[in-house]
Amino acid sequence: MMTDWIWLIPPFLVAYGCSLSFPRWDGYGKDELKRYALSARVDPIGCLLIFILCRTLCSLCATSAAGDDSTFTIADAAVELEAKTERRVVPAAIAWFFGLFPVLFHLNATPMSEKSWDKRSWEASQWFGLWIFLTRWIIFAHAMYLSMSLYAEMAGGHFRVEMYSGVTNIAACCTFVSIQYYTLVHFHSHTQKVREKWHKRAVRFDFLQGVTHVPSIFLAISDIFFVKNRELVIATRPSSLVRTMVLCRHLFHRFDQLMAQVMAGVSLTFVATYIAFVVINYTLTRQWPYRMMDDRMTDLPSFFRFFTWQTAVFYSFLLGVIAVEYIAL
Repeated sequence: MMTDWIWLIPPFLVAYGCSLSFPRWDGYGKDELKRYALSARVDPIGCLLIFILCRTLCSLCATSAAGDDSTFTIADAAVELEAKTERRVVPAAIAWFFGLFPVLFHLNATPMSEKSWDKRSWEASQWFGLWIFLTRWIIFAHAMYLSMSLYAEMAGGHFRVEMYSGVTNIAACCTFVSIQYYTLVHFHSHTQKVREKWHKRAVRFDFLQGVTHVPSIFLAISDIFFVKNRELVIATRPSSLVRTMVLCRHLFHRFDQLMAQVMAGVSLTFVATYIAFVVINYTLTRQWPYRMMDDRMTDLPSFFRFFTWQTAVFYSFLLGVIAVEYIAL
């Protein structure tokens, strides 16, 4: 429904308006301010694409095979249950409010690469600004998901089932970006040098990175266990992975079954989209977004090894979230 998409415009405008007045460090040079302006120009396009991707993936999560005729509908049982469950508008509003803070910090307070002593990162961001970083993708997708969840709690119906069906995958994404930042990036030698440079310029680098990376995992887990209606989370839980695999087997019934299984999984679409984006940016700039990638991706085989390993790590987080859901709910 078109109304499911249009409703997001008012809260987005509110968030964007707040970001314009959000405190920004005023010690940037001329080139750095130009790079911030570039990111600001890219933001509306990035937000729209992330919203479309997030909305589509949540819809796919709630889709199930409806028989041998390869038609697909929202799970009837979950929709019937949705009408009987309590609407959690206030908790959803609180989650949406706190979910905006990482976005606002990343929009205005995150230190931009400095040209004189971080030239490679500077070159990497010359086309797409801060959108080269997975963090920006995840926290924006999470904020939009929380916004859609707030609307879903008020509107109900199929849209609410879709949002509940996507909560597991969103939680896995947030867990990944929170943990892998500290595993791969935070303690890297290049990050240590960057931290020292920014500290000399009176920028609280560690605090800003913590604000943009840490809250996501807690907000996502809280969304599952405290914000969402427990009964409906349980009813839509299998759709996060199992139904998507069923869907892919039907959609790709002309292909080998093994190929369909490889392509199965809603989250893999998000992962593949970001990988494709990173490759496009590398083609344009000849630089990777993260300096730790320089050490791990020196040729084509190492490129595939790195992203295969990170995809496996992501799916381990997804399975971990599913396991926690089954144990705790």
